[in-house]
Amino acid sequence: MEQAERLCDRIGIVDLGRIRAEGTRRELVGLVGELDRITLTADGTRPVPELEALPGMLLGAAMRTEQQALSLGLLLGLGLGAIGGAMVPLDLLPATMRQVAHLTPHAWAMDGFAELLGRNGTIAAILAQLGVLAGYAAALFALGTWRLRAALTR
Repeated sequence: MEQAERLCDRIGIVDLGRIRAEGTRRELVGLVGELDRITLTADGTRPVPELEALPGMLLGAAMRTEQQALSLGLLLGLGLGAIGGAMVPLDLLPATMRQVAHLTPHAWAMDGFAELLGRNGTIAAILAQLGVLAGYAAALFALGTWRLRAALTR
């Protein structure tokens, strides 16, 4: 937000091609109390893009520059992906490493994919993995919202 304030007199927030808010940084920060709601909906036929954006929202609110967020996002994405079994199947790793891998959301997602694709599982068979992934999403959402609010009110 500080970068936008240095470069622009007015800031606009665009969502789905429509201007949702416009004003100076101070005016937009004043609106946060009224518009501080995010609603996630899904019709069951497509992924919810807002959930995919939660880690990015947290990084964007925590980092000072776009370059910092991009660098850390890439490092975390690749690092957690490697640990979580996205690059090497978890079945090939020692038991201790498999336990460590399940500290990442990637391992839970890979377990769900393996069940669905490799074992012809059903959605009911992966409810545990979906629950853990929803927990990660909720935690990242809460952290991102907290950091964004702190960044906007500085």
